[in-house]
Amino acid sequence: VYLALALVDKRARPPKTFLLVAVFLFYASTVLSTLLSTSPAASFYGTPERMEGLLDRLHWLLFLLVLAGVVRLERRFLWTFLVALFSAGIIISVFGVFQYFDLREHVPYVLTWGPALDRVSSFLGTHATLGSFGLFVSLLSLYSHFHFRSRETAGSGGEAPRFQYFFLLSAVSALLAVLLSGTRSAVVGMLAGLVAASVWIAWKGHGWRRQVAATAILTLLLGALGLWQFRAHPWLQKLPALARFAEVFHPRDSSSVRLMVWESF
Repeated sequence: VYLALALVDKRARPPKTFLLVAVFLFYASTVLSTLLSTSPAASFYGTPERMEGLLDRLHWLLFLLVLAGVVRLERRFLWTFLVALFSAGIIISVFGVFQYFDLREHVPYVLTWGPALDRVSSFLGTHATLGSFGLFVSLLSLYSHFHFRSRETAGSGGEAPRFQYFFLLSAVSALLAVLLSGTRSAVVGMLAGLVAASVWIAWKGHGWRRQVAATAILTLLLGALGLWQFRAHPWLQKLPALARFAEVFHPRDSSSVRLMVWESF
């Protein structure tokens, strides 16, 4: 149906942007790595429990193209998508908090799980999936907030004013999900994104924005320095989330094995 629509209506076709070019370059590298893999079949299909091979990613590529094209046809589709995504993110984060504090007595009996965990997965099954999902939702929420806020200031806000606080709530809850998941790669990616954004704002921004960006850069650097300085301190090890993130500077167990594998390539 979508292909027929795209053929007769140019508006239904995905926009030609640098982001789309970057996505196609990523998929080109994925196809190349699959062909050169020691087990092309496993790289194509993935494992039975995860199915994260090239075949799964091609489905996501098709979903991206269809979504990008359909949103251009009808503006309300974009708002429907954002509200649905961010609402799901808030629900997932709230359940993650329940799971972290083992509040099974305060939720319906159908929402049951095992003992309280230092790392939570909420409804998503794995800690890494929750961390990745939270990272994506948090960044998209913040982008939506500032993007539509600037349009509102310019006088073309439309539905934006009604969703400003909702976007912020989604961003905060998604960041909380990243921290509770204990996924170090998601946290490192989030911090790298914040540093890059702060550097850009400090360079291009004016007035109070430049001051806030400079303060954010200094705070992030001092925080990373603090984790490195006290990475093996007993009081830090008593805080499961911070202790896991500190392992980035003090690798052990699985972290050491992963670093050895990466260094071998």
